[in-house]
Amino acid sequence: MSTWGSRKRDDRGAAVVETALCICFVVLPLVFGVIAYAYMLSFRQTVTQASAEGARAGAVAPSGTTDANRTTAAINATSGAMATGPGGLTCNSGFLVCTAPVATCTDGSGKKCITVTVTY
Repeated sequence: MSTWGSRKRDDRGAAVVETALCICFVVLPLVFGVIAYAYMLSFRQTVTQASAEGARAGAVAPSGTTDANRTTAAINATSGAMATGPGGLTCNSGFLVCTAPVATCTDGSGKKCITVTVTY
């Protein structure tokens, strides 16, 4: 008569099941989390670089340029830089809003300063 304690248990395949469970519930969420974080970081870097391109375009505009043309140049440069990033977004389409107000600089020089803001 065999009792429960005296029977040998067959452990074949247990390692495969444990590995499959670890991969499904531990490794895959970590991998997808890293990929999602990298995508968000790439998007943020693209927005930062695009706003810098817009500010540069507004800053190097010829001195006789009107404020409206300076703003347009900045927003167009920002849109161009954003279009090459993830998702191919452009300013003022969808959820991406670009503003570039021109104001007199606060250093007393009387020059124009431009601040490019990209919100999403």
